[in-house]
Amino acid sequence: MTRADGFITLVEGLLGYKQFNLVKRACEEAISTRKFHNDPRTWKLLAVANGSLGNHELAKSALREALVLRYDENTLANLVTACFATDATNEALSLVEDHWEFMDERAKSDISRSLNEAIRIGKIDGRDIPNNVLNEYIEFTCENF
Repeated sequence: MTRADGFITLVEGLLGYKQFNLVKRACEEAISTRKFHNDPRTWKLLAVANGSLGNHELAKSALREALVLRYDENTLANLVTACFATDATNEALSLVEDHWEFMDERAKSDISRSLNEAIRIGKIDGRDIPNNVLNEYIEFTCENF
């Protein structure tokens, strides 16, 4: 296990104990160093801490940094959720529309849940869901009820 892996394991353990302020501080300090600044895992952990503390704008920023360093569908799905949380509805829907066809099943399922929640709380309605997403979104939603 590398030193970076050890740090990530330690911080993930702190998340398990809901030590969000400590995780945030540890990640911010780690990111300020050259070794961890380019590690997308650290940025994602910072996003989780910020989101859990209600700092959704900071969570979005951290998720964007993680995506720049290494694209993965689940991080993108988390960014979509953070966009809905900050009323960046157009950005969320644009991300879904642009990336849906390239996402794995887990990310599509996560985004479908985010879309359902956005509909439930009135941020969007079904007509806002991009056409290229609609059929699969309906399938995911029906499978989970």
